[in-house]
Amino acid sequence: MTNDTSVNTGTIDDTIPKNVSRNIVVVDDEKGMRMLCGAILEMEGHKVTEFSDAFSALPYFQEHKDIDYLISDINMPGMSGIALAEKLYDSHKDTKKYLMTGLIDQPLKDRLDALKEKGVIHGYLAKPFKNDSLLNLIE
Repeated sequence: MTNDTSVNTGTIDDTIPKNVSRNIVVVDDEKGMRMLCGAILEMEGHKVTEFSDAFSALPYFQEHKDIDYLISDINMPGMSGIALAEKLYDSHKDTKKYLMTGLIDQPLKDRLDALKEKGVIHGYLAKPFKNDSLLNLIE
């Protein structure tokens, strides 16, 4: 992807050593985006588990407490990425949660900033984004 309109309000976690494999869950109803994110992250040595919707991801989170990152689309049928991050807030406090979307208008930006301030999410990306924007969330 060549057009970088990403908005990354997350910060790089300097407490995590570089080049360490992470357990990452990617949730996106768009198969191409889900597979692209998975491929980018796997090329860096991370273990990626993909889901096409938030409801499908919930049982996985219930069974696995060792998930380092959630990267989820916001707008999906059934349950939004925001609702997923909110559901996981108490049970997966150590999981860093990032959201992504194709459109970020001012009301959504304000909502995402408020969720970040509360610690529900760690940041967000605007699609399309460069590979490095995605990888910088993990490094």
